[in-house]
Amino acid sequence: MYPALSAKPKILVIGDAQGVDDSLTDHLGDAVELVQVDSPVKALSKLVHDQFAGIFVAASALGDARQFGTLLENEKILHGMPDGVVLLDADNTIIWCNGKFKEWTADESCIGTNFYSALGSPEILGPDFC
Repeated sequence: MYPALSAKPKILVIGDAQGVDDSLTDHLGDAVELVQVDSPVKALSKLVHDQFAGIFVAASALGDARQFGTLLENEKILHGMPDGVVLLDADNTIIWCNGKFKEWTADESCIGTNFYSALGSPEILGPDFC
């Protein structure tokens, strides 16, 4: 389920937004809301959970544009896998998960949740506790 759309359409800005905000605002006025991310992985996470009217790739991120396209293709493949797949940050917070993992957790909004909490805080038996 998608969140309600804001009054202004959103544009996802990928890359260093320094100077970009002013340039886009000069051309588009206050008619849009700019949402800035600094990496293709974060952009993918935003696209999965929010709706955007457009995507702007800053010059500083043009090298990552190809990676972004590959991530979109891979996301479609991973989403349809029969196994649960998650992408975690260094703090074990879920950045992205596929449909099977959401089925396991029975939580459609597990993004931003601690990995172990999403699984019901299971007991982890040693000797390797990670």
